[in-house]
Amino acid sequence: MKTKGGRHAMNPADAFRKQQRKKEIARNKAERQYIRDAYGRKDKPQELREELKELIDLEANGNLSKLQKIRKKVLQEAYDAALKRQKVRRALAPYPRSYPLRL
Repeated sequence: MKTKGGRHAMNPADAFRKQQRKKEIARNKAERQYIRDAYGRKDKPQELREELKELIDLEANGNLSKLQKIRKKVLQEAYDAALKRQKVRRALAPYPRSYPLRL
């Protein structure tokens, strides 16, 4: 049995679960950071597309790490949302006037 902070003995299964939970928390924290970063750039789909293209190229050359896979998924979702937002803005934009405005 492992000691916990030098005071108490910890069951090996509990120690393993605690370690796994710590990894999961770190992964979730990284994912939230990626989401904040990507959705903060919803008005710039070109930047999102370039980053996504880099990750896709890396994936084609070899395996991606778990964090890179998460980043790719988040960028894909943000890129899709940016395109959708851009499409809605274009649909709602007023048509350009070809005649002079009279007051």
